[in-house]
Amino acid sequence: MMKSAASSARIPSAYAKRIISELGNMKDAGTFKNERVISSSQEAVITVKTTVDSQTVEKQVLNFCANNYLGLANDPKIIAKAHEYLDKYGNGLSSVRFICGTQTIHKNLEDKLSSFYGKEDTILYSSCFDANASIFEALLTDKDAVISDSLNHASIIDGIRLSKAKRFRYKNCDLADLEAQLVLADQAGAQVKMIVTDGVFSMDGKIAPLVGICDLADKYDAMVFVDDCHATGVIGKSGKGSGEYYGVMDRIHLINSTLGKSLGGASGGYTTGDKLSIAMLRNRGRPYLFSNTLAPSVVGGGEAALDLLLSGSGDGLKRLQDNTTKFRTEMKKAGFVLKGDDHPIVPIMLGDAKLASQFADEMLNLGIYVIGFSYPVVPKESMWPKKSHSFNLDPPTSSIPSCSTNSTTPTNSPSNKHSLAPSTSSNSKKPAVSKLKRFNSLNSSSNSLPPFCSILPSKTPPLNQSDHFSIDFFKKPQLSSFSSKKSYKVLKKKLFFDDKSDDFDDPFLNAQPPFNSQISEATDLIRNAIENGKPDVDLR
Repeated sequence: MMKSAASSARIPSAYAKRIISELGNMKDAGTFKNERVISSSQEAVITVKTTVDSQTVEKQVLNFCANNYLGLANDPKIIAKAHEYLDKYGNGLSSVRFICGTQTIHKNLEDKLSSFYGKEDTILYSSCFDANASIFEALLTDKDAVISDSLNHASIIDGIRLSKAKRFRYKNCDLADLEAQLVLADQAGAQVKMIVTDGVFSMDGKIAPLVGICDLADKYDAMVFVDDCHATGVIGKSGKGSGEYYGVMDRIHLINSTLGKSLGGASGGYTTGDKLSIAMLRNRGRPYLFSNTLAPSVVGGGEAALDLLLSGSGDGLKRLQDNTTKFRTEMKKAGFVLKGDDHPIVPIMLGDAKLASQFADEMLNLGIYVIGFSYPVVPKESMWPKKSHSFNLDPPTSSIPSCSTNSTTPTNSPSNKHSLAPSTSSNSKKPAVSKLKRFNSLNSSSNSLPPFCSILPSKTPPLNQSDHFSIDFFKKPQLSSFSSKKSYKVLKKKLFFDDKSDDFDDPFLNAQPPFNSQISEATDLIRNAIENGKPDVDLR
């Protein structure tokens, strides 16, 4: 299909000069964001477009950066429900909710979410960004105060800017500073005080100290509002999020969350809470009043995902937590510096934007998809590749690395694929785990470094595919792809340990990783390898 010639209005030269300069500065600093193009559905193994020798090629890689925590983005039950609602209710409503955009399915999903959280009412939005943009302007006045965590999500920050309420900010998860800001809000004469926090901070996986926050809210007669996008379906005994995790669900006034992560991965957000607040949001929330209603297919998918979570079928939450704990434990043993609490978001600290970006590129060469995060997504002093675990990794073939950090079903089991229910097959094929952590990329000609996510225990007895955490590279290492065999061996000695292998003669297989509490020498080695082509110190 031929493309028509591009035509656009002439932009002012001063504008063009400024934008070109700013984009150039981003590229120089390593903060420019290139979007990777995925040509498959969102699963544990995805197909991405990448460049090899100036040619665009498609490559299968392990997906370590989606927020598809429960593996439901491509679940057959969710897809079927989305199709059902698409066929029955159409593609969309062509209307906002209060005109002619409210169907029975929208009310049913809102009621189901209210029941899930034990709240009085719920309101749906096109996204949780819209939910956060709506809440402060609609509910607070210039006589009120909002007290916000300094690392809250950008949508919360923007939502607060739209409000006329007095603004106070406390240091991240610092209860002493929160109390100090509450005192200042009282001194400023605030009639209503609203404490605002992420339940789980999306860039570092830290879980907010909600017990202490609720205690201070009681002491100073404040409301508590929690954005739980990265907690819903992830933490808490039944996946209700940070409030359930701490046992304070009945002490939280308002919760915002999303259908775009654990609950099907499509789009849509919501606020759940008391009837008075929700009624005001329906009548004053501008993103709600002036945005089209959620498409029926999105409602169907979200409803099916919530049904799966409510049914408690399978043990996806437990496996997700087990995978998270295992990965964090072994990465720390290997000397890497991590941030966050016991959450599937696992930031690996490198401290340099360019290094984080280059590291992510090298990982992609090795067949593992991670993303380097840098300013303004994270503070300037905090640059890292971020890894989000889910529980449903199910490689379709043995021609790529199998990393069962999140597998629940046997390979090639389409009837059970990505279901919350565990496999009951008696002849499930066990992964090839006798020879672990093969130091090799999927593309044997690529010039790449070892993946940090393959620093895993090799001496754990193989159990079954749903329980074992391993990476198995099926090809022998291509030593010629490294700057030298010596560089390869030094890197492997510092980063890898493994059982003896009958098909790979490597004297460094049993080397133990460092156990540094500070920035590890392994990280320094990788930095040197990326910048100089080989380590500058022989650590043997």
